[in-house]
Amino acid sequence: MTSEQLRANALVSVLLQEDASFYELVQEFVDSLPARVQELNAACERRDLTTLRTLAHRLKGAGGSFGYPQISALAAQMETAYKADQTDQTTKWLEELNTLAEAAKNGLASFTSRAN
Repeated sequence: MTSEQLRANALVSVLLQEDASFYELVQEFVDSLPARVQELNAACERRDLTTLRTLAHRLKGAGGSFGYPQISALAAQMETAYKADQTDQTTKWLEELNTLAEAAKNGLASFTSRAN
């Protein structure tokens, strides 16, 4: 799915589709995404590969746990690159992550409106 498609579409958590009782936890994760992007950006600016690897690893696990395999896959790609000391794609990845975060936010809104 392209960035434009993600912006136009809502990304709904697979976890929520299976069990709506996890809404508040998923919402906390989605709400945390902008701060996670900021942390990654700050670590990149400091050229702190250890922190980049750690943050990407955590995001990979959280994305999967909260039902966002697209976020998890992107974070896995980032983690692999950071383990190889490669940061040249970070700006692109952060833009993609911002797009996914916005789509996830839209997905929560659409999920809530469907549930009511």
